[in-house]
Amino acid sequence: MSSYSLSEESHLNMNMHKSGLGMLRCALRSTLLWKCDISTMKLVPLCYKVKSLASTQPRSDKSKALASKSIRYYCHSASDAAKESTAATATTEVPQNEAENNPLLVYLAQCKSPMEVLDELNRYPISVNEIGKIFYKMWQFTKEMPFEQRQREFKLINEHPEFSALCERLTIEAGALENKFLVRTLRVTVNLAVSHDSRVVQTLLRIAQEHLNQFDLDSLCILSHTLHKMKSSNAQPLREAIRRLLLDHIPETSNVKTLTMLMKAVGKDSPLELKKQLASKVFSLSSEFTSADHFHIFSGLAKIDLKHTPLLDTCSKKLAENLHDYSFTQLLTVLWCCLEGKYRNHTLFSSISKHMADTIDTWRDQQ
Repeated sequence: MSSYSLSEESHLNMNMHKSGLGMLRCALRSTLLWKCDISTMKLVPLCYKVKSLASTQPRSDKSKALASKSIRYYCHSASDAAKESTAATATTEVPQNEAENNPLLVYLAQCKSPMEVLDELNRYPISVNEIGKIFYKMWQFTKEMPFEQRQREFKLINEHPEFSALCERLTIEAGALENKFLVRTLRVTVNLAVSHDSRVVQTLLRIAQEHLNQFDLDSLCILSHTLHKMKSSNAQPLREAIRRLLLDHIPETSNVKTLTMLMKAVGKDSPLELKKQLASKVFSLSSEFTSADHFHIFSGLAKIDLKHTPLLDTCSKKLAENLHDYSFTQLLTVLWCCLEGKYRNHTLFSSISKHMADTIDTWRDQQ
């Protein structure tokens, strides 16, 4: 028979329950950063209920706004765990006149600096899909700054408490992001110099891997571009998976712009087979080339470090015949691409040289 009275036993059970929850929270907080080779391991989602640390309500009502959110943690294998629910709450659709009807977007349009964006942000309700828009707005300000000023601004942004709160919320609610917002949010988060090994970046990478087969070509290209900038060990296996997906898309793609976008996405270190397949597919569509295509093909081949002479000759001929369709900067880019790819075309070079000499009086100081 128990030596405790009924009330004492009830009190003891409650304390044990609280202690258990505390241990669970501690364990979740101390979970090691996700690290997985997608070619050898299978991610199985486990779903826990935790309190969201960042509210979409004004700060004065934050205590009322704490809501139970679905957060995903992963283990390898465990078929039983795979049966558990992992679906995050779907986000509300944005109205058609989004910029006019959304107070947050109206506010962002009026801001003049990253700090101004963050300082008054707590006055507005923010959905998880809108966090990427906030980050993008700040990045727009910083990308035009000189390098040293930009680095100082990044430091201020990352130290701002509101930015930390947004990153914490992203870490918790990343599973609720729509696919198109997921890859774009990851891109701007990396662009804002957030550590590649931080919890928020690693969480976004993990969710991106889970949704990889659901991304359209545009999202795959954005994700591939982002991974090129990252030094995290988890980025490389994801890049390899994206390349395999892109390889499958090439035969069914008949749009030159999309194919040149794929060239820029796969990068110089992609397999030679993939580079050649892309170039051959583009060359097979040469009868459909536009003036813009000729320029993008040059830059695309330079991005993958491939010298496809028949394709370059075709584009060079059209470029030389229509030089007035291109800006001064674009022509300089073409010459740079020729240098990078060790490609020589006397007709093209002579035509560009003569065109520049004839139009030098129209150049602006910036050019």
